[in-house]
Amino acid sequence: TTWDAIYEEYKKTLTQDLPFFPAYPQNYKAELGEESVFISIIQILLRELTAVYDNFPNLEISGVFDAATENAIKELQSASGLEPDGKLDRKTYRRLLYDLENHASF
Repeated sequence: TTWDAIYEEYKKTLTQDLPFFPAYPQNYKAELGEESVFISIIQILLRELTAVYDNFPNLEISGVFDAATENAIKELQSASGLEPDGKLDRKTYRRLLYDLENHASF
């Protein structure tokens, strides 16, 4: 019951513009070597996409944007028709949220 309530609140945030995505700098891109709570959140969200994309690695939640995280971002970008540069920009983040909202089974 608690998990369902948390998930329902989470789904409400998907209708807002880019929850959790850093507002500054304006052209922010998460990339190799960055370490933050935001990266941990991204890794958790990417892990959920293992149910959607066959080639997704089961990421370790470390908070560090490592090579495995970069590869998962590239997989997401390739599957979505985005340039697979391995950096998490706003467009890639929107796609991640879209895929979670429409395809992942929590």
